Order: sequence, then structure tokens, then C-alpha cells
Amino acid sequence: MINRPFGFRAQPICSMPLAKHEARIGWIRQMFAELVTQHPGLLIYDPNPLLCPGGVCNVMMNGMPLYPDESHFSDYGAGLVAQDFLDWLHAHQSHLRSASGSS
Repeated sequence: MINRPFGFRAQPICSMPLAKHEARIGWIRQMFAELVTQHPGLLIYDPNPLLCPGGVCNVMMNGMPLYPDESHFSDYGAGLVAQDFLDWLHAHQSHLRSASGSS
């Protein structure tokens, strides 16, 4: 194997249980909950169903890294989230139109 002479070892795929991730971002969830209370009808996009399928948040998806560090998306990860957000917007289009007063 070519990686042995250079001392590289295959790294395990890193992941985090969704519950642990939710505990880390609890303060954000609380802030969003307060905003929804203050602004009934406010919709909040949640990328967790995309990023944490089956209750496990992985750093890789489809063999590509989602994050270059613990706070930012990679280009690939950003593209996945952007497409998911656009799909979410489309799915909520009627609600968004009625909330804005346009037809």
C-alpha cells in the first residue's frame, strides 16, 4: 500500500449523534423558538434532516466532505444545503406568498 511508507493511515469516518449536535445548538433552537412565538407563522429552515440522516451527523456525504472545519460548510456541503433550501422554499411557496400578502 502506498500510504504505509509515508505513515498515513485510513481515518475512520467521523460522526456525531444528532442528540449531541442538538445539545450543542440548543441556544440557537431556543432563540428560534422565541422568534416563532413573537412572529406566528415564521418558518425556520432546518438542515438537520439532510445532514443527519437516521439520527447521525456525518462529516462526509457521498464520499465528499461536508465541512473543512467545525464551523463552515465545504463547497460540496454548501451546495447540498443550498439545493435543499431551494427545495424547502419551493415546498413552502404558498405559505410564503400568503404571509407576504402577494398572490
